[in-house]
Amino acid sequence: MAAIDLHVHSHFSSHPSEWFLQRLGTRESYTDPETVYQVAKSRGMTLVTITDHNEIAGSLMLQKKYPQQVITGVEVTTYFPDNSCKIHLLVYGLDESQFQMINRVRSDIYQLRDYIKEQHLAHAVAHPTFSINKKLDVAYLERLFLLFDYFEGINGSRSRLGNEVLMKTLAVLTPEKIDDLHRKYHIEPYSDTPWDKGVIGGSDDHSGLFIGKTYTCAAAETPAAFLEQLRKKEVSAHGRHNDYRGLAFAIYRIAYEFSKTRSKALAPSLFHTLNQLVFEKQSMKLKDRLVLEKMKYSKGAKDDTVKCLIVELMDTFKKNENLSIEAKLDCAYENISKIADEFFRLFIAGIAHDLHQGDIIGLIKRISGSIPSIFLSLPFFSTINLLNESRSMLSELTKAYTHKRQWKGRTILWFTDDQGEGAHASRFFSSMEECINDEVILVTTRSAACSVEESISILPLPSLYSYTPPWDLGYTCEFPSLLTSLKLISEACPDEIVLSTPGPTGVLGLLAARLLHVPCTAVYHVEVACRIEAIEDERMCRMLGDFVRWFYSATDRIILPHERYKEVLTAQGYPEEKMMVREYAIDAYPVSSHGTIIPPHEREHLAFLNASL
Repeated sequence: MAAIDLHVHSHFSSHPSEWFLQRLGTRESYTDPETVYQVAKSRGMTLVTITDHNEIAGSLMLQKKYPQQVITGVEVTTYFPDNSCKIHLLVYGLDESQFQMINRVRSDIYQLRDYIKEQHLAHAVAHPTFSINKKLDVAYLERLFLLFDYFEGINGSRSRLGNEVLMKTLAVLTPEKIDDLHRKYHIEPYSDTPWDKGVIGGSDDHSGLFIGKTYTCAAAETPAAFLEQLRKKEVSAHGRHNDYRGLAFAIYRIAYEFSKTRSKALAPSLFHTLNQLVFEKQSMKLKDRLVLEKMKYSKGAKDDTVKCLIVELMDTFKKNENLSIEAKLDCAYENISKIADEFFRLFIAGIAHDLHQGDIIGLIKRISGSIPSIFLSLPFFSTINLLNESRSMLSELTKAYTHKRQWKGRTILWFTDDQGEGAHASRFFSSMEECINDEVILVTTRSAACSVEESISILPLPSLYSYTPPWDLGYTCEFPSLLTSLKLISEACPDEIVLSTPGPTGVLGLLAARLLHVPCTAVYHVEVACRIEAIEDERMCRMLGDFVRWFYSATDRIILPHERYKEVLTAQGYPEEKMMVREYAIDAYPVSSHGTIIPPHEREHLAFLNASL
């Protein structure tokens, strides 16, 4: 039985597609071919290949050195000619002359397919549900189902959701469905049994971290026998899927390798040492140990939380140098989350001070300034977004191919800063027929979750800071931990996000919806407008009013409790096209004939109250 990671990159892949690496000016990979071979073999791979982007030099180099254990490979960039939709195709067992011909015809996917078929080359469509240049949709996926019989079912750099939706779709293809697609697109299928797809697995590793963690198995002993089994579709895919943390650390690793090629100014001692411990299993050198000891015992170190957390992280890896890469990444993420939280806590505390002092200029400067927590968090934001960019297409594909067979309700996360929202959420969704099978989970901070009734599903988020605004001493808002909360939200895999309040938890929900590429609905609460109107400081009132309007306008739709609010909010600049009236069971504040929202304490004094809602 042979095992081989069928999708690996070396330093011959030179142009990164991830924007963070593009900004740094790095290569796509810094792993040399010999390292690919040695790591793959150490992780149980019996055969090895390299699939660099439009380059075969690395795999030819290895095959020449290990002819009985290496299969040549390449990842070819090709395009649909009508709209330039970019596709990556993995090709195996090719020689230099075949590679040169592939390079000539690869600008047209139809010509490339014809040449691959003519040469009887083993191949597979790489990460089929990932839209490389934002032009892939279900229609082009269906064209791929006709053009090719082989697909990368488990790509170790892509999400479980994307991999599993593809696998389920391929599994339900039938002769009738292929005939329908043939009539629709007028493309000749690849073989006589195009509904029977061959599926492979590969890590798509660029950093050296995950080589051999995703792989393909076949009953074969030699490269030639394995390629024949692949052509016969008698192979199976195994191993890990990726998540945003794994992808972010792969980016960190490439950035680290890039820093080693530059001056020492780009590789500070602590950064360099930490990366050695995480990525290279190297023991600390004497100089680096002295730096760590100096940091531990420097003046004020015990009172500097950030410095203590950095030392704790370094100590952890120093004492556990033999941890698996997965355990190291979990540990690193947990500690980076703590460090980012501490930066955010200090940042928010500074904002709170400015608000109490009434220093609006200082507040604006502080918000607009860059802080270290953003730098620490940015790669994780980027990778969550990247792994979820195809969510809408995956939903469409699921509805078209597997929805009727594997029906289940959606998971809806209801974000709120108000501990009393649990009952409201339950009543709101129970009144909507289209949500009858959905699971609604209340997302709030742990302190707020303590008072929610037991019958309601809760996702409690850790809090890093509490703040009571000086203009409303009856209201305290909790700021959730950012990276830890994003991990919990991502693992919940929501199909939709509902926002009930524009506080810190609501803003986190809005960020999560955009990063996860899921629909985002805001439920408008007049309570918020009343609290803002009660603020005596005119500048603060105006600034918070602008923020709340931005918050609701940034969602996909705004649910209103009554038709009357639509007119009022439209006049205030809210987008009317996003508004939807749903008379849900939440108390609505009345609106005066002048379009002013009436707080509870003023209702009994207004003569027109009887004509209100």
